[in-house]
Amino acid sequence: MAFDTERYAELILPHLAVDPENARENIKTVRRLSLAADTVIHMYYPVPSAEVSATLLEQAAKVNEAIAWLATKLALDERGCWVLPLVAEYDSENRARYPQVSNTKLDAHSELAHRFVIRRLFGVELVRDDHWDHLDRNHACCNPTHGELVLAKTNNARKEISARHTDGMEPLF
Repeated sequence: MAFDTERYAELILPHLAVDPENARENIKTVRRLSLAADTVIHMYYPVPSAEVSATLLEQAAKVNEAIAWLATKLALDERGCWVLPLVAEYDSENRARYPQVSNTKLDAHSELAHRFVIRRLFGVELVRDDHWDHLDRNHACCNPTHGELVLAKTNNARKEISARHTDGMEPLF
């Protein structure tokens, strides 16, 4: 069965709305719909394909001015990551670096790109205990279907598991 772009867009559009009361559920729903729309099952990285991710970005940009602005700065990679260029993925102390965006008109002042997307697209203000677990393990990615809102404890545990099981090597596919 081929990916049905129109049906997917029809299903996700109601959840691509700034709706603080339902934001966390909308984030989960968009991720579930995106995974379900895909015809390929990713064993290593549980994320939708590049085709699904491109359609999501296109639809989000149509309904959201902030995402439309950001979309002009993003690159879509072969895994469907919405990537903002980083000079280096890690700093001198081997801590992950994350891309930041700034736009006075959109009230973004050196805001982490993934938090910018969540706040502007779904209307949720992330608090200190909210962590975005990059399920794709790509710190430069701000695709909302490539991550999950979790507590710091969960994020750190997953990070440790990932580090132990990959030994720093890239996945086979």
